[in-house]
Amino acid sequence: MEVSETISRKLIKNGRVVFETDDLEKTKNQVISLVKKYNGYISSDSKNEFDEKENYYLNIRIPAQYFYTILSGISNQVSKFDTKEIQFSDVTEEYLDIESRLKNNKELEKSYLEILQQAKSVEDILNVERELGKLRE
Repeated sequence: MEVSETISRKLIKNGRVVFETDDLEKTKNQVISLVKKYNGYISSDSKNEFDEKENYYLNIRIPAQYFYTILSGISNQVSKFDTKEIQFSDVTEEYLDIESRLKNNKELEKSYLEILQQAKSVEDILNVERELGKLRE
């Protein structure tokens, strides 16, 4: 008998859009409002001027389920894109590895706490607490 386990893929979506707009400040504010509406945030914001052109660079972080909603909302405000890129990174293995390590560390912490309950000397208590400290880091 073969047992198969369905693993939910863990994907990180990255999008990059470059476009021109007639009203830079208005468009920036609309993008920020859209991001906030869907529980996102701006992780970096920079502005520069080159050849009498102003440019904004916004790095936004959003919940994955709203990725296309926000991308569509931005697209609705733009008449022409210079660049529109979407990339996916599969981080399923890394996620499962971290999840497994966390589970193991929680079990080890539980064991240390049981040992701490039974410790008789100050030296034993300090040794167990030191190991707990290392584990929790």
